[in-house]
Amino acid sequence: MNRANVAGAIVALTGFAAFLFLFASGSNVPVIKLPSEALHGLAFTFAWGFGVPDYLAYTLSIVLMIAVFFSFFRIGKWVTQLLFKLD
Repeated sequence: MNRANVAGAIVALTGFAAFLFLFASGSNVPVIKLPSEALHGLAFTFAWGFGVPDYLAYTLSIVLMIAVFFSFFRIGKWVTQLLFKLD
């Protein structure tokens, strides 16, 4: 892996952790269970707030979590390439 991919992965992990803490901050669970708690919280938001069925709410939650991780990866990779002029 080159420097841009490593930096992108670090930014993605940091941003995803912040996303998990944002959605699971009000619950009293161990840190290891934060991804599950955030997934259930997002699914509840989609199901109750938008009125979608349960299977669609969980699918949308998983897609949103993947999109957040990928977005932070792309931002980290782009910033690293911009700062260090990597190809």
